[in-house]
Amino acid sequence: MEISVRDYARECAERGLRGDYSPCRADFTVEQAYDYSDDQQEVWRLLCDRQTKLTNRLAHRSYLDGVETLGLPTASRISMKSTRSSASSRGGRSWPCPA
Repeated sequence: MEISVRDYARECAERGLRGDYSPCRADFTVEQAYDYSDDQQEVWRLLCDRQTKLTNRLAHRSYLDGVETLGLPTASRISMKSTRSSASSRGGRSWPCPA
């Protein structure tokens, strides 16, 4: 299926979906700013700590195995760069989502 960013954004808006797709490239990737403040890093760490405890208790084993296999960070600093690097080293890609 081929669709332009403009057409996709229009279809999303028609369905009531949110997101600013204006910064998207033709392949739907976007540049990301990685300069988070210490306060933002702390919020991320607290959220990840809480969610990791819940996930380890409630998630399906296949999900937990996937997280381990990919080596995804859990309660570390916000780092899509390391996540993207981890995914690409295994033949995959990750794409940031528009806000």
